[in-house]
Amino acid sequence: MNLNYTHCFSVSDKYENKIFNIDQTKLDSLEKQVLITHGHTDHITNTPQQALTNKINKEIIDIVLPKNKIDFKIIKQNKTTDLTDRIKVTSKNAGHVLGSSMYYFESPSKSLLYTGDFATKDSLLLDGAQPLEADTLIIESTFGRENFVFPERKEVYDDFAEKLANDLQQNKLIIVGAYALGKSQEIIKFINKYLGVTPFVTQNIADINRVYEHNEQHLGQYDILNGNIKEANIIIVPPNLIKKDVIKTLSHQTHKRIATYIVTGWDFYKGTSCVPISDHADFNDILDFVKKVNPKVVYCDHGFHKDLAYLLRKKLKVNAKSVSEFSKKNILDFIE
Repeated sequence: MNLNYTHCFSVSDKYENKIFNIDQTKLDSLEKQVLITHGHTDHITNTPQQALTNKINKEIIDIVLPKNKIDFKIIKQNKTTDLTDRIKVTSKNAGHVLGSSMYYFESPSKSLLYTGDFATKDSLLLDGAQPLEADTLIIESTFGRENFVFPERKEVYDDFAEKLANDLQQNKLIIVGAYALGKSQEIIKFINKYLGVTPFVTQNIADINRVYEHNEQHLGQYDILNGNIKEANIIIVPPNLIKKDVIKTLSHQTHKRIATYIVTGWDFYKGTSCVPISDHADFNDILDFVKKVNPKVVYCDHGFHKDLAYLLRKKLKVNAKSVSEFSKKNILDFIE
């Protein structure tokens, strides 16, 4: 089993001349197959290549990329699939969004864990990712700096519920910004459970909701925004819709003051309150995960990969490298 990096990581079998790109983000040779970890579009390329993923991810991708050309091959979560005679892969829960997968590769003498976007803490909807020991770990670095440490989710839920209840008591219209896939569904579940209020959502969020519900993830009550804004007390929209002109218009239409929130692990949104709910592992989660995987080498990808590689070397004394260190034709250490 060989491991390469160009625009994405790829696993290959030199004996069978087969290459499998992981979370491919650029067009590539039709002869190469693709492994897709989840349905966020920054991890998908609309290509006629054959792509391996689970049925939930396919359902989501067919919604977010309705005219996609992808040749899907469905693999089951927690089941092992033979990629070649020498390489096997097992899809494991990544805890990021519904359907999200880590990929665990095995060959006769090597093992590799690719996390993709992952979260280790349980949420109202999803179980956190569980580490597996592996020789090599490829890990995302979205929150790969020491300042990214989030409060416990229950603490955040309680605090957020108190703020929303206060806003409702003051007859404010509450606007919550959350990504259409993942966070919106968690917030719908949260509002139903903690406040007993029916939120209103945009159509693109409702489309994703149906995939959750079809796969036995019960979110609770919600209505779709469709000229009925005056009936709403809480609305959930993608974060890019929380703009001054939109807020001003909604206040004028409803004759209410507006309370705005963004559900995010980042804290740089101005003019609104950030709620520290993330569907990624924070820095401490990453450290704990790496310890338990106990790899011989770690490759840090996405986000603050340089920072994380340095901190893993410093704190855990592990052989960690950033993707920025690789040349485009570099064959990594995974040759057997």
